[in-house]
Amino acid sequence: MSWRVVRHGTAPFPELVRYYEKVQGWNVIRVAERHEVKSYALARRAEPQPELDGGIALKN
Repeated sequence: MSWRVVRHGTAPFPELVRYYEKVQGWNVIRVAERHEVKSYALARRAEPQPELDGGIALKN
């Protein structure tokens, strides 16, 4: 199984989308337009982030 992280809520800032793509390695997986405003859904491969140091608890 391939886990991916999806980020929503980058509308209407295409500059922010380009930053996420170039600097943080995100990929645009969907672009939706409503009332002439584009909204972007981004995804990237999930990977360990030890700098978070247990700040997030996951339940199985």
